[in-house]
Amino acid sequence: MRRTVTAVGCAAALTVGVVACGTVENLSAGQKVSRAMDRLVEGESLSVTVDLESTPDQLMAMVTDSSDPMPPEAADVLANSTIKLSVKADKPLKDAKESDLVAAELVFAKGNTNLFELRVVEETAYVRADLEEIAAISGEEMPPVETIKSELPPGSEFAERFLDGGWVAMEQSELEKSSKIVEDYTGEDTGWDSESAPSLSDSAKDKIFGAVKQALGQGVTIEEKGKKDGTEHLRVSAPARTLLNGLVDKLKPLESEIPGAELPSSSDIQDVPNRRVAMDMFLKGKDLKKLTVDMAQFDDELRSAGKLPLSLSFDKGGMVWAPKDAVKITSADLESLMNGAAGSNYDDGGTFEDDNPFGGDPADDNPFGDASQDAGNPFDATWTSAMSSAYPGLSLLESA
Repeated sequence: MRRTVTAVGCAAALTVGVVACGTVENLSAGQKVSRAMDRLVEGESLSVTVDLESTPDQLMAMVTDSSDPMPPEAADVLANSTIKLSVKADKPLKDAKESDLVAAELVFAKGNTNLFELRVVEETAYVRADLEEIAAISGEEMPPVETIKSELPPGSEFAERFLDGGWVAMEQSELEKSSKIVEDYTGEDTGWDSESAPSLSDSAKDKIFGAVKQALGQGVTIEEKGKKDGTEHLRVSAPARTLLNGLVDKLKPLESEIPGAELPSSSDIQDVPNRRVAMDMFLKGKDLKKLTVDMAQFDDELRSAGKLPLSLSFDKGGMVWAPKDAVKITSADLESLMNGAAGSNYDDGGTFEDDNPFGGDPADDNPFGDASQDAGNPFDATWTSAMSSAYPGLSLLESA
C-alpha cells in the first residue's frame, strides 16, 4: 500500500497547505481559498462527495506493491463510484467535538444506484444494502433472495428486510454486544470497540496544525485560472517531494499522539516525483464547491497509464433523518440467526463440518464466495457477505 500512502499524503499535504500557510505567492487568491475552506465548517452541517473517476485496472495498479492487493471484484465495484459523507452537529462544526455530532450519513453509490447506506442518528445506526446489485457488478453469482429467505430460521424478519434492500437498525449498545457475537462466529475482528477507539486530543490538534503551518508556509502557489458561469477556477501547486518531506519532518515528533498514524518513510518519499504537483479548486461566490486532483501525478508508473482523477464536492448538507420503516435488531436477534445458520452445518455427530459456520473457505478473498459449492446451504458466503455489509460496512470496501 506504499504507493497509495505516499500519493494520498501528497494530496492531503497540498490541500492542508492551502489553509495552513500564512504566506502564498498570490495573496488575493490565497485569501479566497482560505476563506472558502473556513466557510465549510462555519455551519452546523456539511456534505462531502468523493468521486473516483477511474477504471478497475487503475485502482488495482494503485496497490500493486502491497502484500494485500485489491481483489478484481472490489475494483469492479469501486471504479467510477461515489462516496458521500454528511454530518450534522448541534453547533457550528468548527467548534464541535465528537459529542456534539447528532447525526451522520455514509452513502456508497455507483451511477444512480445506492449500493450501501449507513446512517447514525443519536445512539442508533441504520443500514441497508443492495446485495444483488453488488453481486452483479462484481460478477459473482448470488443465490436468489427468495431462496435465502426460505431457509431463514423463525424470527428473522430483520434479515428478510435487509435481504430485500430495506432498512435495519441497531442501537449502539447492541452493536457492541453484536460485535463480540460476529467475532466469535467468524473468527475475524470486526474493528468495533467504541470504548477503546483512539481519538485525537484537542492539544494534539493544535500541535499538528502548528507543525503543518511551519512545514507548508512556503512553496505553495495559487494561480487564478479564470471564471466560467460564475464559478472561479484556482490551481494550487507545490513541489511534491519537498512538500511531503517538510510535512513528515514536522509531524514525526508528534506521531505517537496521532492515533493510527503511519507516516511515510524516507524511502517512501523518495518514490515521490521531484516535481511540482497541482490540484484544482472551484469556488462559487465565497464557497468552495469542488476540489479535483490527479492521483497519477504522484507516481511515475501510474502517470504513464493515464490520469487517475479524484474529486471532492462540497455542499452545506442538512438534517440526517432516521428511516421510519427500519426494523430494529438486537444482539439476541443476531445471535439467534447465526445459531440457526451454524446449525445447518452440523454433521450427524454434532460437530462442525468446518471452522466456518457459513460454509466456504474463510480465507477466500472473494467476498461473495462460490455459491455453487454448497447449493443446499444458502447461508454460504452470501449471508456472511450480507452480515459483513450490515456490520460495520461493505466487505468490498474493506477489501480495498
